[in-house]
Amino acid sequence: MTGAQVTVETLPTSSPSRLNRMQYFLRWRDWGFSKVPLICTVFFYLALTYHHRSLVFVISCLAFLLFAASHSALAYVMNDWGDRFADRRRGKWNVFLGLSQRKSLISLGVLVFIAGLSAVPFVMQPWFLLLWLIWLAVVAAYLLPPLHLKEYGRWWRVLEVIAQWVLPVGLAFAAFGHFGGWDMFLYALVLAVVGLSLDQSQVKPTHSDQLLEIRKQGSGHS
Repeated sequence: MTGAQVTVETLPTSSPSRLNRMQYFLRWRDWGFSKVPLICTVFFYLALTYHHRSLVFVISCLAFLLFAASHSALAYVMNDWGDRFADRRRGKWNVFLGLSQRKSLISLGVLVFIAGLSAVPFVMQPWFLLLWLIWLAVVAAYLLPPLHLKEYGRWWRVLEVIAQWVLPVGLAFAAFGHFGGWDMFLYALVLAVVGLSLDQSQVKPTHSDQLLEIRKQGSGHS
């Protein structure tokens, strides 16, 4: 490989456990505390509004939470996959840096398989499959080459809001058989506004950026 020498950020050198490695790969800290609570508010709203109180509903909530979590992780991993060469040039931390092409593809494939499997309980619900395919198309167009629309200016970030906040609401309502009501559109609008406000807070460094900064400071003092 040719090009300028860069600092490749990898996992800490203190032999992290498999659990820690998985945490670095899935980027839980970057999405878990913002996405999961808001998805849970949808569950509470559906339970109160449509009088869902059965054990089946609780199990369905857990299944959809797995669906939402796996797809949030998948989106972040897809983002790192699309940026892996640019991040290497910039010396920025990326989950695929330090992994061979084979291991990278296997890791990505396993996560895609888990995410796809998590959708199985809901694909027969009206509108769910269509919304899911739209979500996959939007995320792929925004995060991955050859389109990689996130590189073409801030106006394309509307796709990020749609994928992170609007479509998940539609998917949640569709998963429980309540797609298309006025409350769904209002809920999606509210979460879109919340998503935009959280999006503004992304000027703060993510967990991966903090790792990079810490390691840079450490190398500077060594």
